[in-house]
Amino acid sequence: MVGCILSFYITMSETDRLKNPDNNITSTSMKIANRGVERITLKDGYSRIGNLQGVVPDAWMRENPSNSMRLAQFNISDKSKRCELIVFSGIGGSVDANLNRWLGQFLDSDKKRMTDYSTVRNEKIHELEITFAYTAGIYLKSGMGNRGPTVEKPNYGLLAAIVRATNETYYFKCTGPKKTLDNYINSFETFIRSLELL
Repeated sequence: MVGCILSFYITMSETDRLKNPDNNITSTSMKIANRGVERITLKDGYSRIGNLQGVVPDAWMRENPSNSMRLAQFNISDKSKRCELIVFSGIGGSVDANLNRWLGQFLDSDKKRMTDYSTVRNEKIHELEITFAYTAGIYLKSGMGNRGPTVEKPNYGLLAAIVRATNETYYFKCTGPKKTLDNYINSFETFIRSLELL
């Protein structure tokens, strides 16, 4: 008699388990399954760059970064010339050291470094500290991985913004032919000013 009751109980339990498999998942296993899932909601029309979101102009083409040091990469071009915007984060050195290095990659017509002859200004937008920089001249473009030969590119320009958040700093570096780059000064600064922390 006891055996019959036990057999009936097991059969009914097994049937219920097969009909309702979700009942057999414990809350602990649900937490494990969802652990580490990042849920971030972007504003309408905004794109994510690291822990920032901003409004990227429609004409800019986002590309796969060409190396692991780049957080993001954009092709900003007109019909004839290409400008490239590269975004870095977590690179070594201070804000001033990196900015001076970038500006030092440009020479004037007398082959003097443009570090002291460039436009640099600071702004605070939302909770971000931003340093804007602009220069133009002969661009000393480094070779592959900064190890190859340097190529001189005359009539080139640099648009840059260094964005300091609470715990991290983002570096936006845009280079290209000056005539083309100058067409994007306003859209570049509008994009940078749209950035917010996620």
